[in-house]
Amino acid sequence: MIKGEAERIYRSIFKKKIPSIVEERFVHASRRIEESATEPELERFRKIITAVSDLAAAEYASRVRGKNPMLVKKFQVMVHLGECMPENYHIFINEKKSVIQTVLILAILPFNSVYKFLKGALLLKLKVR
Repeated sequence: MIKGEAERIYRSIFKKKIPSIVEERFVHASRRIEESATEPELERFRKIITAVSDLAAAEYASRVRGKNPMLVKKFQVMVHLGECMPENYHIFINEKKSVIQTVLILAILPFNSVYKFLKGALLLKLKVR
C-alpha cells in the first residue's frame, strides 16, 4: 500500500511519476510516521488515499482544519523529498516570471486557496466519513 500511496501523493504535488529514490525514502519515512499512529488514524488515512480524487485539496483542507494529521505529515515529507530533486527546481524557484506575471499570480492565489479548501472539505465529507 505504501508504494501506491507514494505515487499518488507525489503525482498530486508534482504532476509526474515518482523517482525511485524518492519513493524509497518516502516508504522508510512513512513507516516511521505510521508507528506512532492509532488504528483509527491509519484506517482514515487509507480511506482518504483510496477514495479521494484530489489529494492535494484534501490535504489542504485537513491542514487548515487541523484534521487528518497523518495525511498532512506524509505530504510534508513528500514535499521535502521532492524539493531535493533537480527536476523540481522550477517548482520551488521562479527565475523567469516578470513582475506583472508575479503580481497576477499573487492576485489569483487567494481564490485558488479558497477553491482548494472548499473542494478538499467537500471531498472529505462525501468520500470519507
